[in-house]
Amino acid sequence: MLRTPSEVARIFRVDRDQVKAWAYHFKEFLSPEANPSKGYTRQFRDEDLPILSYIYYHWEEKPDLENIRGGLNSGDHRDYPFEEVLYLHSKVFQEPPDELDETWNHGFLFLGSKVGDPLGVARCYRLAVAEMITAALRSNEAHQYDYPTLYLCRHTLELYLKLLGPDRQPEDKAGWSHSLEKGMREVEKIQGSKIGQLFRSWIEEFNKMDEGGTTFRYEDGAGQHLCYVEYWVDLRQLRYAMDKLCSAFEEAYWRQRGK
Repeated sequence: MLRTPSEVARIFRVDRDQVKAWAYHFKEFLSPEANPSKGYTRQFRDEDLPILSYIYYHWEEKPDLENIRGGLNSGDHRDYPFEEVLYLHSKVFQEPPDELDETWNHGFLFLGSKVGDPLGVARCYRLAVAEMITAALRSNEAHQYDYPTLYLCRHTLELYLKLLGPDRQPEDKAGWSHSLEKGMREVEKIQGSKIGQLFRSWIEEFNKMDEGGTTFRYEDGAGQHLCYVEYWVDLRQLRYAMDKLCSAFEEAYWRQRGK
């Protein structure tokens, strides 16, 4: 994201000429756009904001330029709270940077890499299930992970069932049923065989607990039949069951495609 001097000035609540002065005095630390050639508009990249924040924090009526320069050389602008200025004034969904490459491992490209890749999306949820269960097991407050963990598990099962179900046109996807029971019947019809009883029983448990896909999404999503019932969920068993189910789904997926 590129910002004009006026936009940066509003962030720090200073005059735009002050921003230009910072850019001039500390040009060696800023992006080329901050001090462009004559005839080009001055702009600031995202990575310039923590630097400008550091300069702003240490700027005085008679600033010690060498002291500020020493701090920037030491990378002090990468510490809290200077980077926070960037996060505070950035969008969550941003345009991909021009210089984006494999070294940018602090984020991801959303949509582009997984459009038309339902297996890739299902695998993402499978990974999220494993990570969530691991976090819950490490916590002394595992109950705080209950809703998101069970929601991720249920949604992962739904994605894998739909992966094995009949092909649908994009316009039909909004009308897909959230019923795991219906999903199993569709898969069995295509596969020409019943899902194994053990796997079916695990899926049926989730379907019974959450027929419409809302029980684990909202605090009031459960039906009245669940309001006063308590269940113990062994996270180690849940991890085992999900791993077995997802592995079986993927094997069936590749068999379906003759691979």
